[in-house]
Amino acid sequence: MLVSFNEVFSQFEDYFREKSNIVIFSGLVLKQGAEDKGNYLGTYLDYQVFKSDNGKWTMAPYAVFSRSQSGYYSGNDYSKTTSYAYGGGLSLGFYEENFTFRHQLFTGFSLGLRREEDSNVVETSTGKYFGVQKDLMLKTGLNINLLKGFGLKPDLFHRSQLQASLILPLRAVKKAVWENNSGLRENISDSYSWNKTYFELLAKQNIIKTPIDWQQNFYFSPKLVGLYSFSAGDSRHFYGLGVELACHRAYRDDFLTLGALYKVSRRMTDNYFILSLNFNLSSLLRSN
Repeated sequence: MLVSFNEVFSQFEDYFREKSNIVIFSGLVLKQGAEDKGNYLGTYLDYQVFKSDNGKWTMAPYAVFSRSQSGYYSGNDYSKTTSYAYGGGLSLGFYEENFTFRHQLFTGFSLGLRREEDSNVVETSTGKYFGVQKDLMLKTGLNINLLKGFGLKPDLFHRSQLQASLILPLRAVKKAVWENNSGLRENISDSYSWNKTYFELLAKQNIIKTPIDWQQNFYFSPKLVGLYSFSAGDSRHFYGLGVELACHRAYRDDFLTLGALYKVSRRMTDNYFILSLNFNLSSLLRSN
């Protein structure tokens, strides 16, 4: 089975520096040495409805929609899974300009509900399997950012990020049918729903930011990425190492991010490449 597409390379529920955000995200997942592959595409929107008088606290409702697809071939066997997910919630932000002598602090916390529907088809030499699972899940996220504003070489290692997310299923319903080569169908009564409890911890370290225009309004910034995740459905622990190449405007969040992540399980039996593309239209269009 392919890695779950809950394992998004970047978190989108935790933007809080902009008045609004319109984010498009997509990616490709490949399993090393196998025919397994998948892709995902989605969009995220939020709008700030509250900002405290001192500018430290913000609040924004958000909505997110995504579609993912995965499949594999093994001899005469074929499997394909298509998932649709949508949801929304509330994102809270906090800003502290003088967190340390050198750093500013941006933190965000999000809480929301997610609805997901998975359709799975498996074809074998003896027949076909059809399965549909519908889930209602609680989604939480925490995003911590340290920005270097003072001191020696402020453009070197200028941003450190730590992102944590947790998905807890609240309700799940699954139906499955087996059809043999003669066309006889049978409901599978013991087809239990997949446990989608999922935890992810993502760390990012910007290496350096370099201006890419003569007015120094646009910057290029590469990042190192480290990941840990746990999937309860198959009790697997994953570790990942990767890079992100990001562009941003001065004093704004990234508007374009290209990511590449290599991910392995603790058992070292599953190796994945995850390629991602994230585009924040609001950060690109808004000037300082």
